[in-house]
Amino acid sequence: MTWSEVGIELEEARYLGFMIGRRTTSTNNFKSAMSKFRERAAYWLAKREIGIFFQVLGFEMFAASVLSFVAQLYTLPEAYAKEVLDISAKFMLGPGQWFKGRGNHPYFRARIDIGMKAVPRCVVSQVQTVNYMSSRQCLLSAGARVAILKNNIGASWTLTNVKHAHSAIENSPFGDESRTCVLIQDIADMRSLPRERHDIKKFVYSALFDRAHPKATLFQRFDMAYRTRWIKPGCLNDPRPRVLSERAIGRLAWLSQHVPPRVHIANVRLHLNAWHTRRRYQQQGVIQCYFCGKHVVDSLEHIFHCDLVRSVFPSEWRGNLSKCFFLSGGEDEVLLASILVYGIYSHHCAARHSSTQAHIESKASIARLIGELSVNKQVSQIWYDHCNFYYGR
Repeated sequence: MTWSEVGIELEEARYLGFMIGRRTTSTNNFKSAMSKFRERAAYWLAKREIGIFFQVLGFEMFAASVLSFVAQLYTLPEAYAKEVLDISAKFMLGPGQWFKGRGNHPYFRARIDIGMKAVPRCVVSQVQTVNYMSSRQCLLSAGARVAILKNNIGASWTLTNVKHAHSAIENSPFGDESRTCVLIQDIADMRSLPRERHDIKKFVYSALFDRAHPKATLFQRFDMAYRTRWIKPGCLNDPRPRVLSERAIGRLAWLSQHVPPRVHIANVRLHLNAWHTRRRYQQQGVIQCYFCGKHVVDSLEHIFHCDLVRSVFPSEWRGNLSKCFFLSGGEDEVLLASILVYGIYSHHCAARHSSTQAHIESKASIARLIGELSVNKQVSQIWYDHCNFYYGR
């Protein structure tokens, strides 16, 4: 029997979890997985009461993982890839576009560049990594077989049949995996490819991630925040936005290894002007301050200079916004400032949804919120030492 005598009647069918047939495409294969992905992502996005960190954890475990099976043979179509990234970006709740930036690049880079755990991994880069890892050992033999297959399509076939056969090959896993392999070879230095499978997976993901989300984007986002928001009279008088923003990124990256995720994200939100104040949401009018009780505009500017808030910090820091809120100083000072900022942020969030006069016990509330944190011995000792005069003022 020759290839010209082979007849293919099957257009499309499911086999071992994959759609096969000459009419099938990667879009058809991901259709069912994408439905599950949307449903599960919506479920975890709605679970706001558990906090962003656990929302993201659930999203990665139960939603993003459903795409991995099909990704063993097929790459995610461009339209699906964009939808996946858009859904992933919704987990950074808060004022519109506070972190995302153009293409959501700063948002996804935050996990690597500043260690922010409340950010999902790039699902598209993960899917491409799975595709490469499942096929890298057989791509050479597969490519050779495809070439033989194309050459064996005899001249007795009609031109239409030949085109259909070539199209089916290009839309098959052979085509997808070959394109993924070429992409990896183009963007990564294959001479430095590790030997262990686990290390290879990390190497490939990192190369794909850096290509999808350029490294400079997070620095640009922080630089813009400092230039447009913080370097002005009444805030930071230091006219060096680049120096200050790079210092903030370095301190936040270090801080991520020493404090719980909730403390870390509260400080990140502060640097990027994403606290939930009325002014940030462009709401007009004055309200009773959640800390001192005065009738003021609910804004970060007032919080910075609020007498009650200032009394929470060590007396020698008062008036030094850089040390109190923007993580200047030594390691112990940065750790103390970070948990105090968390306490202030958490009290503000709770007071916004409270029907009582939150300012009456605001100082005690801040202390209680910090005391409920699960922290390491170093942070615990710093907080204990601070409490010796915290309650004595």
